[in-house]
Amino acid sequence: MQRKKKATPKKKKEAFVYPEDTEQWLSDLIDIGENVVLSYEGYLLDQVDHIQLSRAMQKLRATLPMKSKKPRFFEKDNESK
Repeated sequence: MQRKKKATPKKKKEAFVYPEDTEQWLSDLIDIGENVVLSYEGYLLDQVDHIQLSRAMQKLRATLPMKSKKPRFFEKDNESK
């Protein structure tokens, strides 16, 4: 009797692919950016909790052309060690 191999999860692509409709993407990016700024201001004024701010930031990260999930400051700190 042969054992079945477990399916390995597929890795997400590291490279950002720009959408075909760049004007709509830029418009969405601006709207999301404005939402993040307003959410952060609300967070500083204790009008928004950290979960709502985190959701807005995650949406912005998903829309930006970022290659890595790691923060850039984290990569720079590890290179100096």
